[in-house]
Amino acid sequence: MKKLIAFLLLAVFTLSLLASCVPIDIDEERYLYNDFTPQERSLLREHLGTVIPFLPNDEYYVKGLYDKNDYKYGVRFITYGNTEEEYEEYLAEIEKIATPGNPVTEDGREWNTFKGEDLTFNISFYTESGESVICVAVTSLSLSADPNPNPDPDPDPDPDPNPDPDPDPDPEPTEVGYYVACNNASKTLYLTSSITGGRFDGTTDKSQAALVYVEAAGNVGYYLYIYVGTVKNYIVLDDSSSGASLTTSVGNAGIFVWEATLKTMKSADSTNNRGLGMKPDSTYDNFSSYDTSNTSYNWSSYKTEGGVEFSPNGISGGAQNPGGDTTGGGSTQHLYSDFTSGEKSLLTQYLGAVIPFVANSEYYLTDRNGNTTNYEYGFNFYTWGNTKAEFDAYRSLIQSSGYEFDSTYEDDYGETCYVYYNGDIVIDVCYYESDGDFVIDVYAYSEEHSVELPEDSEGGNTNAEVIKNDGKGLPEDTNGTGLVKVDFTAADKVKDVTDQGYYIDGCPTVGSPGVLVVPLEFPDVTAQNKNYTIDKIIDAFTGAVGTTDYYSVDEYYKISSAGKLDLDITVLDEWFKAANNSSYYKNYTMEYDGSTVEAGDQLLIDEILKYLEPKMDLSQFDSDGNGTIDAIVIINTLDIDSESVFNWAYRYWNIYTDDQGYYYEYDGVSANDFLWASYGFMHESYDQDGNASYDDTTALSTYTYIHEFGHVLGADDYYDTSYSADTTPMDGADIMDSMQGDHNAFTKFNYGWLTESQLVVTDSSVEVTLSDFYTSGDTLIIANNWDMTLGAYQEYFIVVFYTNNGLNSDGNGYFTCDGIIVYHVNASLYSEEYDGEIYYDIYNNNTDPSDEYGTENNLIEYVKSGEGNFTYIEGDTLPETELDSGEALDFTFVVNSVGAESATITVSRLAA
Repeated sequence: MKKLIAFLLLAVFTLSLLASCVPIDIDEERYLYNDFTPQERSLLREHLGTVIPFLPNDEYYVKGLYDKNDYKYGVRFITYGNTEEEYEEYLAEIEKIATPGNPVTEDGREWNTFKGEDLTFNISFYTESGESVICVAVTSLSLSADPNPNPDPDPDPDPDPNPDPDPDPDPEPTEVGYYVACNNASKTLYLTSSITGGRFDGTTDKSQAALVYVEAAGNVGYYLYIYVGTVKNYIVLDDSSSGASLTTSVGNAGIFVWEATLKTMKSADSTNNRGLGMKPDSTYDNFSSYDTSNTSYNWSSYKTEGGVEFSPNGISGGAQNPGGDTTGGGSTQHLYSDFTSGEKSLLTQYLGAVIPFVANSEYYLTDRNGNTTNYEYGFNFYTWGNTKAEFDAYRSLIQSSGYEFDSTYEDDYGETCYVYYNGDIVIDVCYYESDGDFVIDVYAYSEEHSVELPEDSEGGNTNAEVIKNDGKGLPEDTNGTGLVKVDFTAADKVKDVTDQGYYIDGCPTVGSPGVLVVPLEFPDVTAQNKNYTIDKIIDAFTGAVGTTDYYSVDEYYKISSAGKLDLDITVLDEWFKAANNSSYYKNYTMEYDGSTVEAGDQLLIDEILKYLEPKMDLSQFDSDGNGTIDAIVIINTLDIDSESVFNWAYRYWNIYTDDQGYYYEYDGVSANDFLWASYGFMHESYDQDGNASYDDTTALSTYTYIHEFGHVLGADDYYDTSYSADTTPMDGADIMDSMQGDHNAFTKFNYGWLTESQLVVTDSSVEVTLSDFYTSGDTLIIANNWDMTLGAYQEYFIVVFYTNNGLNSDGNGYFTCDGIIVYHVNASLYSEEYDGEIYYDIYNNNTDPSDEYGTENNLIEYVKSGEGNFTYIEGDTLPETELDSGEALDFTFVVNSVGAESATITVSRLAA
């Protein structure tokens, strides 16, 4: 189980499929992944008995699952970024081998169903956090019989909700297959599972090749076998010119040994000198058994998908490799022989080269994009289960790969580490024991790719690289309009931010996320004594328009998102009574990340989920299937006290874990994002001087809950949280600054509610008409530089036409008149590492830089008119404006007209 990560086991549909590996006719050149890895094929066979078709993609994961409730073996295969056309093409391929059934609607998604002989199969196409997803769910009927009347209560505890495209092995496969290739006079051929006339048929299409598996035959050699369908077939080589055959009986199987000179497997029988291969001068499209004494015969190469040759030293119990291959891995059977293609791409990107690999049974590669000491790009490569001899062999491999030994040093474990150089690339490699396992720890970094933080990076997250758009210039005006369309969904560094980046496992911002609202009382502060009712909580969170003094949380976000976010809110119909008095939880602490932190609220969440698990299916609140409840809202009976965090309102994330750092799981899901607030905020009112009170029982205020839920969705506070500055960047004029009105344009970019805009690129001037922002979402971007790969997460200015209507009407808006509004946004990203993965988040905030958490530049601020007003009316001109670097903005504008539904401005480029 991964720390701080949980996962919902696959809900299996009652369908079936006759699965086979069918190539999909898609332009594979534009995709990073075109087939399952050998390890994943083994996993598929373990859980399904066969291999399902692959869909080319840039990001995917495949996970074998076991449903503890009805004992069904299954697999979830998910790809990201495929088009709907490719989805339809994949369905067409499935239909060639299985019978389509009626579509099934589950969790608001439509699943196409197919039925075969043994397997159930369903597939769905949907959008998740702005990214297209294809989910394939398969279940084996033949493997679904209960193998154990008392199964492990958590037989699959470690699925990863956000895995790398080639995830860590879990469960660990038991087989690894190799492609067998031969080069003849005209081409390279791969071995297939079919035999014609005593010869294995060859193919030039690698996707049609058979994977050959190696199994130790005592201490005398190896068996070679392939799968024909789901049946294991052993290879036999007779002592004849064309005597290849297959057998399902291990008693009749051939035994092979490694022929080092020819680099192929030959018969272990002393009376049979045949090996599997092909004449180099032939043009035949098949393999056969050839006399290995004749060195003119070509040899076969046994390679994994990554291209690493098979080494018999990696097979336990087998004969040793006569060639003495030092990369073989000693006497331990190793699962991995090379990095994946995606990992190689990352290594090349950040190092400029691929570092040597050490064969292993478990490893992970993690990007160290922001070293805290010297800001070096780099990677940590960890392996588990290797021997000291393999560590020494790996050091030799590093040197033979062109790296020069430099020095040694002693690490924190007292072990000797070795430093190697190759040009600007440095490799540190150490070997030590950790929790009873042996680890090879490799740190590789590139001096050439090292980047220091900008000098103005004060406060905030100073241990990360800030990614800016400085010096990028503007795109070319290809259509002659002076404007270029900006598609925020095309950016490649925003995914983690819109998925709540460092709000790991946060609430989705689009769709219908599940929100669990729990009324909470304490033995010493009961709802009855306070005269608090659940009906009011229901009105505050799900009431129709007019039920509250403003809008319910549900209605507000439905309106603000233009229907893109429709919260699926469930208010628990009873008060949950805490086990202890409120003071117990207020004073409850735990050790976290080397510090003592308050965690009474999270202890209560764990108590609540433990209580609810037998009463309701908690997995229903995990709409995106990432193993965490989308959002939990705790409305408590505590008195409001602004001097006490526990008695205030806030959004936080769960850190309450067991001694090993694992989340507690209930119904296969755990808690992460939550909102904590008192019932008393519904009685919030203000006097004429703006002073708040929380005892107006005639009020039903929802402002605090709406503001805090904005944090649950990933937005920052736009006021100065240090309260140290004389003025605030937004001057109270935003729902995430004070507590009224609509979300601003940048927040809607961040949530994925607005996915495009127009960027000014004119060399002279351009007239632009802007419709009412509230009803149309119309925006204009002005900037000196624009990087399409960064999308909304860079420095720029947003221009909108503001009107007092909708969420801004009836005194809830901030500005006295309709007009043009200008926001200055510096949403530059920084990268950070969490649990072995790199995420991006926004660097700047609106807190004063004198505060520990403040940054020198603001995330978002208003640019007032020359008259000092928020809104620009007819005749107003944008004053001289600067970027955070001090560079002048290259553009200005004048407001030509302001109407009831639109406004017109002319934007002009300033003379150089």
